Amino acid sequence: MADSISDLVHLDQKTSEDYFRRNAWLVDALCGDDAAFMLLDESALVGYVSGGARCLLGSLPALRIHQGRLSSQRAQDRAVLDELCHRVRGIGQGGLCDPDHLFTLGAVGTHRRLVVQLTWAGRTRLQKPGTLVVLRLFEESPQIRISRRMLCKHYGLTSTEAALAASLAEGKPLSKFRLQQGTAMSTVRTQLRHVFRKVGVNSQAALIHTLLTGPMTWQRM
Repeated sequence: MADSISDLVHLDQKTSEDYFRRNAWLVDALCGDDAAFMLLDESALVGYVSGGARCLLGSLPALRIHQGRLSSQRAQDRAVLDELCHRVRGIGQGGLCDPDHLFTLGAVGTHRRLVVQLTWAGRTRLQKPGTLVVLRLFEESPQIRISRRMLCKHYGLTSTEAALAASLAEGKPLSKFRLQQGTAMSTVRTQLRHVFRKVGVNSQAALIHTLLTGPMTWQRM
């Protein structure tokens, strides 16, 4: 077991997977341990990067982890990253984590843009107490729109379940769908479990992959 949050980065993959499997509270917060996410400590230093996040960052050459921090070669992104770090430090000092505040990296009009969401924050269970902040990463895909009608027809989803599945595949977080529906997050998570069962997957990442590569389920806008 790691002695501090920063030591998580030095764990091998199997040890890391075992750590997250034992800490069900963290996996539940992420809705899938193969999702693209990062863990930051209260000083905004990166402690752990999931495999999904490594793949996503590796496909976006302007972004990288430099000296323990998420950084960008684009000047316009630096103010966004500074605000993100400020928010994380504020959480470490007792501030609230706001999952509805999204940080978008990449100028408007660029081909690909990365969205960062402060998904969850809490006290660690490691030997050295501290605050752990979970960042969810996803790519904004304005050119992709999922056909709700085809989702209902192909997978037998209800209209609400189809809207939820399509929203996730189009790069929108659960919190945004919750606000649009005006319902509780617990209700949204129950609907998501129904979607997983009908589509035959067990995580958000697998759901998104299935929808974007499945038969007749997406269309270009």
